[in-house]
Amino acid sequence: MVGGADADVTLREGRHVRLRDVRPDDKPLFVEGFAHLSEDSRYLRFFGTKKSLNEDELHYLTEVDGVRHVAIGALDDEGHGVGVGRYVMLDDAPGVAEVAVTVVDELQGRGLGHVLVEHLVERARAAGNVRSLRFWVLPINVGMRHLLEDLGARFRQRDGSTECWELDVNR
Repeated sequence: MVGGADADVTLREGRHVRLRDVRPDDKPLFVEGFAHLSEDSRYLRFFGTKKSLNEDELHYLTEVDGVRHVAIGALDDEGHGVGVGRYVMLDDAPGVAEVAVTVVDELQGRGLGHVLVEHLVERARAAGNVRSLRFWVLPINVGMRHLLEDLGARFRQRDGSTECWELDVNR
C-alpha cells in the first residue's frame, strides 16, 4: 500500500477489510465508527472521556496531506469504517512521527491494529522522511502494549500517566 494504493487484507478468523487512504469525504465514516467504540475504547484512544467528535476534530482526522500527516482507514465488506491508523510528523523532533491507532470494538484483538501499524511503517519507510514512529499509550492499554512489543517497539519513558514507545521504521 505504498503511496496510497488500496490493499485488501484478511484478518484472523478470516474477516476481510480494505485499507485505503483517508479522504475529506470520510467524515461520516468517522462519526459512525466513533459510535462503535465503547467508553473504554474511547478512553484508551483519547486518554479521557469523549462523547463525540466535533467539526474541528473531524477536519483534523480526515483532511490529511499524505506527507506529514498520513492516515490509513480500514473498511469492512459493507463499506463501514472499522479502524484507522495515522502518523503525524513532529515539528520538534525531525524524523519522528507520532502514531494513533483506533479499531472498533467488534474487531479488536483480530489483528487489524497490527496490520494498520505495519502499513504505517511501510508508508513511513517509503516516504524516507520518517525514521521512527512514536506511540503514547496508557499503561492499562494492555492490547496496544502487546502489539508494540510484538512489533519490536522499545519502551522509552513514562510521562505521568502515559508511556512512550518508539518503533524504528528500518527495523
